Amino acid sequence: MSGVDALSAQVKSVSVVEQTAEGATIEVIVEVRNSNITPLPMPYCSATVNVEGLGSFSFEDLPNRTAIGKRTDIVQDYGVQTFTFVAAFQTKGQDVASLPYSVSGSVSYEPPGEIRKLMTDAYVPLPWANFSASGRL
Repeated sequence: MSGVDALSAQVKSVSVVEQTAEGATIEVIVEVRNSNITPLPMPYCSATVNVEGLGSFSFEDLPNRTAIGKRTDIVQDYGVQTFTFVAAFQTKGQDVASLPYSVSGSVSYEPPGEIRKLMTDAYVPLPWANFSASGRL
């Protein structure tokens, strides 16, 4: 994509925010960085959280957010946008502490002006910033 650097996305944290005898709630925080001066709208995101023994939880969202561009007047290098996903799992009394998990997903973004128009006219889909992580809760 000429003239526009790709967004980058990474999982910043995965944590159990609540557990009861029946279920657990897991919070995933994803950080998206824009190294361009130009803000880039992010019209769609999706993610899947898998927890061993509990199954998977998938999200699809139309977040209506924009990855703000980097500012040239301050030391901070990147515009940052944070997404928080909350996944709920039925546990039937099982403790989720230390269970293996994996998270994967992506955030779409729109290049500015004429670049996007040319891509749309050529039926090129929007670019994506992918993220993934794995570990233990």
